[in-house]
Amino acid sequence: MKYILTIAFFISIASYSQTESDRIYVLNYRNSTQEEWKFFTLKDTILVKVIYHARAQALCGTTSTASITIVKTQNNEIIRVLDLCNTSDKYKVNQIIKIAPSVVRAKEYSLPFEFVKNKGSGKIEAVPNYDLKVTKTTWGVLID
Repeated sequence: MKYILTIAFFISIASYSQTESDRIYVLNYRNSTQEEWKFFTLKDTILVKVIYHARAQALCGTTSTASITIVKTQNNEIIRVLDLCNTSDKYKVNQIIKIAPSVVRAKEYSLPFEFVKNKGSGKIEAVPNYDLKVTKTTWGVLID
């Protein structure tokens, strides 16, 4: 997968730090994390329980964005669902929703990874949530 850069991504990084080492850390983290994800194609609409949801950072326009939702399937499998242009924050933990298959042709898109400034060191650190805990990933459309 190609490395992904977007204006929204840089705006979010700028709010945390202006140092070059912080920007390099964030880019390296994002790229190495996404390389671990195992993409599959969802064949049918499925019923799932929301474990975690991070909305897309901005509406799609010149740049594509996607939400990240971690869900538990009826087979007790934990998967990541990327939903293009989904800026909704209405999806809550333990909510039962449907995921419909989606074919995404966007080669570049921005995802809502979370970073915080370490109060002790002053350096930017990832809030890993499920970034590496869940590798099975698909594109889908969230339906409540």
